[in-house]
Amino acid sequence: MEFEKLYTAEDVVQITGLTLRTIRSYIKSGKLKGRRIGVQWRFTAADIEALFETPEAAAAEKNDKRAEAERPETERLARSFLERTKAPRASACVIVDMPGVTEQEARFLFGRLQSLAAVYQDGPKRLELSYEYDENREQARYVFNGAIDSACAMMNLCEVQ
Repeated sequence: MEFEKLYTAEDVVQITGLTLRTIRSYIKSGKLKGRRIGVQWRFTAADIEALFETPEAAAAEKNDKRAEAERPETERLARSFLERTKAPRASACVIVDMPGVTEQEARFLFGRLQSLAAVYQDGPKRLELSYEYDENREQARYVFNGAIDSACAMMNLCEVQ
């Protein structure tokens, strides 16, 4: 028996780049369909994809502050991981948010992570990574997509910083 992956409202925020407020509004209005399990909502990948088939959702995504300017590369990596139908090997997509860092500190750490990830580029432990910085939140976001041990190694390096 195969179980379908279910996502939380917070997962939908991470996947789409929309705000939690927008997601909650879509749930309330019925634009985002899902299942209520206890007190929490859960969504399938099909539920999330259906959201973007409505003109209202497309307009909201376009107007959302993060939708255009700050999330393209991190969104691409996360979506490519979620939309993959068959993985060639065990893999992971890790998203690390680091609040309270300056953009200079965040960029410096990303440079170090890129240098370390270069070790994995030509082999089965291949790793893709991306970075964005949200000035309003003073927060960096790093996304690591690839072999589980490589992605986890990068995540652990962020924790040490």
